Formats: sequence, structure tokens, C-alpha cells
Amino acid sequence: MKKQTQRTLLALLVLGAGVNQVVAAPTQVNITGVVVASPCTVDTTNSNLNVNLGTNIQATSLSTAGNTSTPVPFKLVVKDCPTTTSKVTASFSGTTDAAAGGRYATTSGTGMAGNVAVEVKQDAAPNALQNPGSTMDMTVVGNSATFALRASAYAKGAVTPGNIAAVMSVDFTYN
Repeated sequence: MKKQTQRTLLALLVLGAGVNQVVAAPTQVNITGVVVASPCTVDTTNSNLNVNLGTNIQATSLSTAGNTSTPVPFKLVVKDCPTTTSKVTASFSGTTDAAAGGRYATTSGTGMAGNVAVEVKQDAAPNALQNPGSTMDMTVVGNSATFALRASAYAKGAVTPGNIAAVMSVDFTYN
């Protein structure tokens, strides 16, 4: 029995010596990424995100196409801009009213004013229109930028009384 065990062990050693281990070539994993400057944040405390054109706009003052209500100034402020950010671009979007020269379309329906759009302009010269699809650049000063704008009701013809509501979206790009 002892000889049998010795022969078995010898056979196993011979077989084991003939086994070649196969080792795979090392695999390289490349890990990459890009660190970018954090964006500025919208200052909701110092920005007018709800602009009220007024509760007493007279229909007679908007009886002719092109007439506007008294402009209401408002501002959008971005703050906490990285020190490497020198300029912020605001890109305006919303539903366009082709009959009002591309100004912002207003909500229609029961209780809503008719034949009216919303006009948004820069609040300083050159008072450029900021229709959907337009952009506005501001220089960052002290880690913030302020977009001074003004909004008014815009007559497409004789306006009918009712509520005015429009939505303007703004995307900011930082350079």
C-alpha cells in the first residue's frame, strides 16, 4: 500500500511538473476627466423672477399696433462666478408671436387679454429687444453680473381687456 501511495505521488508530481501556467498579459485601464470652473448661480434674492406689468393697464393706451404699456424694469443677477469667468451670456427663449415682430406670445383663453404680446428690452441704451432667440452679454464684476431689462405689454392692434401672462426662459453661458 505504501508503494502504491508513493507511485501515485510520483505520478502526480510528474504530471504537475508538465502543467504550464498561462498568465494573461497585463491590461491597462486609462482613466481621464476634465475639471471645469463651477458655474455662477442665479441670485434669486436680487433677481425679479416674477414681473408684474401692472393691474391698471388701460386698453385705450394699447388701441394701436405698436403701442406699449409703461415699461417695468427688472433684473436677473448671477453671482458666485469663478474668478476665471469674465463674461456671462444670457440666451432668451420662449414662444414667439410672429404677429408681434417675434416678441413673447401671451397665453390665450378665457379671462386673458387679446391682441397683445410681451416686449422685453435691455433697460439701458441701446434698449435692444430681447426676443426669443436673442442673446445678451454682461461683464462679470466682483464675481457677479446683472442683466438689467424691462418688460411691457405690446399691442398687435386694438387690445381687449383681460390678464396678460407670458413665459421667458433664460439660459446662461459662462466664459
